[in-house]
Amino acid sequence: MSFDDARRRAEGQLAARGVRNPSASQVNSLARAIQAAEPERLAELATKRAKDDIAIGESQLVSADKDSFNTSISNSTSLEGVVDYNQALNEYVRGGGSSKGYLEFLRKGQELEQKATDAGREPNLESVIVGDPETGFRVLVQDGRIMQATPIRSKEDVPSAIIEQQAKMKMLEDATEDYFSGDPKRIQKAERAITVLNIKSAFAGQLSAKEYFGIGRLTNVKDAQAYQFAIDNPDDPRSKEVLARIREKLDGQQ
Repeated sequence: MSFDDARRRAEGQLAARGVRNPSASQVNSLARAIQAAEPERLAELATKRAKDDIAIGESQLVSADKDSFNTSISNSTSLEGVVDYNQALNEYVRGGGSSKGYLEFLRKGQELEQKATDAGREPNLESVIVGDPETGFRVLVQDGRIMQATPIRSKEDVPSAIIEQQAKMKMLEDATEDYFSGDPKRIQKAERAITVLNIKSAFAGQLSAKEYFGIGRLTNVKDAQAYQFAIDNPDDPRSKEVLARIREKLDGQQ
């Protein structure tokens, strides 16, 4: 930066500070400081731009990897909804996929398929999206049990056990909303989710959705009748209010 350019910047900075009619020595002193600091400022700016470029590049790679993973699943799914995990894994790798989480998910599916085939039975595998399709989880379910889970936006530094726990928590959160929605289809979805989560009672028996969400604790006959009315009449304007009231009461008992 030339000294004239530094002087113009100094005059602008002094004016911004409210200094009127600064002396030549004030302007020159600040100009010299600006000129001396310019190489460092430019270096910091260049570093920031480089980091931004890297971050953008990494983001694009992550997005492309996610798309490759989802496409490999989609292209390997039959009309009946059965995923060929061996095909999906090969397609993902051929497409340049490298996410540890995605690879573990597909390899687990491949392993479970092979074990079932060797045992002469159907794999009964399902790939289920939990939560938001962009930010949630893809969960691998076999015979009603969660076998593997991975974030849809892959996170390489998160242990698989924590990822599975996060997916279960999100599935339970969604199931709670579905169960108390009053919509029969959503209630069925919640019941299925509770079965998949395999929640145990104190006596090690598997809890049903009705048991888990505490409807069995409705000792008040009127509450039980109101709940049943809301379930049987989801379109009635009173049903939503009834379910909200019962949910609040049950939450208060926990």
